Amino acid sequence: MFRKNSFSIQINKRIFIPRVASIIAMVIAMVLSGCISSSSAADEAFEEKYEAAKKKYDKYIHEPVSGQEVLDLIDNWDETDFELIIESSEGHICRVSNWDKNDTLNKYRDKESIYYVDPNALYEGTFHLYQSPRKHERKIADLDLSLVKDSPSSDDTASKDLNRYAWEDFKEKISEEEYYALIKYIPLFDENKEFYCFPLEKKCSLQSLKTLFEVDNYWVWDFSLIDMDGNEEMEIVITTSLGPGITFVISEIDDEYYGSYYSSREMSNLQKNGTFVGSGSASNQKFSKLSITKEGFETRIFEEKSGWGDESNWTEDYYEQFMEENYSDPIEWNKLNLEIR
Repeated sequence: MFRKNSFSIQINKRIFIPRVASIIAMVIAMVLSGCISSSSAADEAFEEKYEAAKKKYDKYIHEPVSGQEVLDLIDNWDETDFELIIESSEGHICRVSNWDKNDTLNKYRDKESIYYVDPNALYEGTFHLYQSPRKHERKIADLDLSLVKDSPSSDDTASKDLNRYAWEDFKEKISEEEYYALIKYIPLFDENKEFYCFPLEKKCSLQSLKTLFEVDNYWVWDFSLIDMDGNEEMEIVITTSLGPGITFVISEIDDEYYGSYYSSREMSNLQKNGTFVGSGSASNQKFSKLSITKEGFETRIFEEKSGWGDESNWTEDYYEQFMEENYSDPIEWNKLNLEIR
């Protein structure tokens, strides 16, 4: 009798334990399936809401808008799911919500207020997203409108065209001669004016260079203003993230623009008198100057070093003396850091 009961208990264990394990596995699978389904649904809901918000505020995030358009947006702000954040003309951060809209005329339009928004200033918008660290839920935190540039002073005639970037900031950083030369080249940036690029044999703009170099966007890192060929007219030299460190040299002649470009290997160690160094290899250097006219450009090599010692007339002492005499006055670069997109 005892043996029969023992055998029966053993049989029940063999049947019961696999069933329990199977049930637990099914429950876990159902929970995981529900989580995945819930997560997928939440992601779809977020993407749908985010796409709708981007479409609704498209003009604020794809191009600079005026301060007046920002004020109009404040007056009509009715979002409840995310905030509107404004950078005032004095750099203060303002959070706009429905409850303070009645105070808009005083708060944002009062020139004496720290929250003042200049109607003539320019703003760019960015969506900030938030993800919960525990639930991994995503949402739009705010639409942030940042100040691009203050409006130019009405009594500063020299700055009347400086309406997109804070070009007037360079007035204190470069010489007066360089500043007034800079004004001639600002339409290349602010108005997307074209220049004839001799190596490409066509007119280009800073925008169209994206297509020509097959990129979605690129950066203009630095600029300098120098008289490249000694004709008492300054060219603008700009360094970019295009290709292998492409540098453009552009000259304004009779209200038109003409230019050329060089890789970082072809133009380095640029001097204030317009001389620069091009390199063919580790031991080969071409000491050059550039001139640009309406008809074309010319890179003049006034000295070339190829090899050392027995291979050429160049010795280390002569090289050091040559560089001291010809390449001891490098240009000063001005940081621009502009994204062309």
